[in-house]
Amino acid sequence: MNLLPQHAQQRAARIQLGEGIPAVLRSPEGGCNQASLKTISLTGGLLSVPEQLDEGSDQKVMFVTHAGSVLGTAKMLAPVNHHLQPFQFVSLHQSDQRKLGEAIRTCLEPDDSRTQWIEKYRTVAAEHAQRSKKRTKKIVTVSSLIAVGMAGLFYFLRG
Repeated sequence: MNLLPQHAQQRAARIQLGEGIPAVLRSPEGGCNQASLKTISLTGGLLSVPEQLDEGSDQKVMFVTHAGSVLGTAKMLAPVNHHLQPFQFVSLHQSDQRKLGEAIRTCLEPDDSRTQWIEKYRTVAAEHAQRSKKRTKKIVTVSSLIAVGMAGLFYFLRG
């Protein structure tokens, strides 16, 4: 199990989840609460909860990302208002930390497959333009040679 540092040197990258994603909170006593995850980072997040949880209480937090399900232990912080309560991860298994990090990265970074497709398209378009330019040059050269040849033939036939 990987214990997270109490004070990070630099603020962790976070993503806003808009409407939120469903999360489940389980207290050490076995109580279970549903919540909606509004903001998440590798160090914690912000939950929309139906009722405030005790500040300082430890809760198991579980939610699902496109990279897989994430389960960690979180300490509940002072509520922002009646329905929004921040938390800080106090432990997050390495595999869960990896899945959460991957989910955050894919939301923050551009999709590499789209970037690769755009670069491939630009390369093909540039090659096509080069081929068209060469083809036009050949057509002009051949047309010029034909015109000169026809003029020469006309000159000899008249003369």
